This record gives sequence, structure tokens and C-alpha cells, in this order.
Amino acid sequence: KKVRFYDDLIKDKIVVISFMYTRCADGTCPITTANLVRVQKLLGDRVGLGAGTVEVDFMGARASFPSGVYLLAAALHCPVYLIFALYREPNRYEIHCELFAEEVILPRKARSRGIAEYAQHYAHRLGHYGRVAPDNWFNFFDFWAAAPK
Repeated sequence: KKVRFYDDLIKDKIVVISFMYTRCADGTCPITTANLVRVQKLLGDRVGLGAGTVEVDFMGARASFPSGVYLLAAALHCPVYLIFALYREPNRYEIHCELFAEEVILPRKARSRGIAEYAQHYAHRLGHYGRVAPDNWFNFFDFWAAAPK
């Protein structure tokens, strides 16, 4: 089903957008990344409701993923979409948008398990697109570092 990004998916909604660069021909990527890092540092203690990481299977190994995004999504009671933009020669992007969860629900007595299940689902989708277009993924986060205990 074809959808319009703004009109069908994000108009009048609270959204969080995360992205990565697949090319940096004009040299602005380092500047933009530096600005995003400053924003992340400013909001670091506010975003994610103080959560840490959760360890899940990712592309054949255990890896740590941030867990706060699921707490934030649960608090907002909003649908969560995943959007992947795969660079294709010459100079075009193939956009994939899929519903991740109609609503993130984290039962109080099983919150950790719920977060792990959502993180595992995300890791599965990220791994899928990483395998579909391995040259499109530039990783700035050490997924395979030892998870904090």
C-alpha cells in the first residue's frame, strides 16, 4: 500500500525521527552530526525516562540497544513506525515505511520483558535492512560492545 509520508503518517502526531547518513558528498554530515550530538547531550537525561540498554540478538550476536525509546513510546500512547531509506544508484533512495507497533504497551509487572521483546523486534528489522543493503549502514554505535551489567 502506498502512503504519503506527511499526510498519511505524521500529520498532527508526535513523532521521533532517527536517521543515518549513507553518503556525505557535500561535507555537511560532520557538522550536522555534531549538532545532533549536542542536542542528544542536552536531552540525554530527559529522553528515555532514565532507562539504559537491553541486550538482544542482532545479526548473529548479542548486542545492546537503548531501552528508553520504548518507555517514551509507551508514555505517548502513539503508533511507532520504522522508516528505512536505502540509497540506490544513481542518486535515488528507496523508502521503506512499516508499522512497528500500533501502540507500545509495557505491563508494569513485565516491563523489562516487554522492552526486550520490542527491542528484539527492532533489532530483527534493522538486521533485515542491514542485510538487504549492507553498504548503506554506517554504524556510530558499538552494538557488539559488552552490555552493561
